[in-house]
Amino acid sequence: MRTKKPAFTLIELLVTTTLFTVVVTMASAAFSHFFKSVSKTTLNSNLYEEARFIMERIAKESRENTINYEEYWNKNPDNTSADITHYGTNYCSYQENFYTIDLDGNGEAETSDGTGFGKDRIANNTDDAIALKTYNQNAFYLINDRGTEQTILKLLPFKTNPNDVISSTGLTILKLVGKDWGTDHKKGDPNGTPRPDTGEGNNKIDTWICAEGFECAGKLASELTNSDFVFISPNYLSVKNLTFYVAPRKDPRKAFNDPDNAVQIQPHVTINLTVEPSEFQKSAIGGQFSEATIQTTVSSRAQSDIIMKCERW
Repeated sequence: MRTKKPAFTLIELLVTTTLFTVVVTMASAAFSHFFKSVSKTTLNSNLYEEARFIMERIAKESRENTINYEEYWNKNPDNTSADITHYGTNYCSYQENFYTIDLDGNGEAETSDGTGFGKDRIANNTDDAIALKTYNQNAFYLINDRGTEQTILKLLPFKTNPNDVISSTGLTILKLVGKDWGTDHKKGDPNGTPRPDTGEGNNKIDTWICAEGFECAGKLASELTNSDFVFISPNYLSVKNLTFYVAPRKDPRKAFNDPDNAVQIQPHVTINLTVEPSEFQKSAIGGQFSEATIQTTVSSRAQSDIIMKCERW
């Protein structure tokens, strides 16, 4: 005679399943909370490290170059010849505020037709030649000590993916190189032969193009857009604030006769940087996040005046 084996009743199965579901749900919630807590801790601890990395990149560019007063002059809305939209236009218009050419060396200024470059110059030091409208700037313009390569640093918005509703902000960089291509900004004729009638080949910069190493390499500065800038801050961070306190507002190497003590100082920049997690990171992890704020001051290493060989000179 067979004996019946004990079995679970329907009620017992339901109770067991319910308890199992509750335990799994609680464990999942605990694991998710633990994972987010670890992620948040890691992200917060990385903020200062990443902020220092961004700051060091800015400082490196500043040390290797000097403040580009020509570009600040070109972006100053108080200057009637300013070109707010494009980079690299009207070059040498700033230094013309200070220098005229003494072609015959008699101490009197003649018309600057370009033939007198390299001869004695007379400093006008006009009070109107203030390149920067204010000390605080939201973009940093630099140029090398030969006046042949520009560096531009500025903030731009970005989205981690195209479906993001809210954008974060990152630091971008773009470099331009000066070329002697003539006033029509085209390199040579169809055969590659220089065209002296356009000023090509006279060893004077008349054209600025996107530098090698960028996707826009060779593109004319007048054709560049924000999409040509390259992000150098990681996309899991957002640069909440970045200001450049640039001083002096007038190039002291050109305004050497200016008696204003605020002008007669070494060009330098004080950088204030605040970073936080990107909007994507905030929404993915949730909760409150800290910010990282750092500040540094960097002086220009260029000691001598940069006289650019432009088409205007």
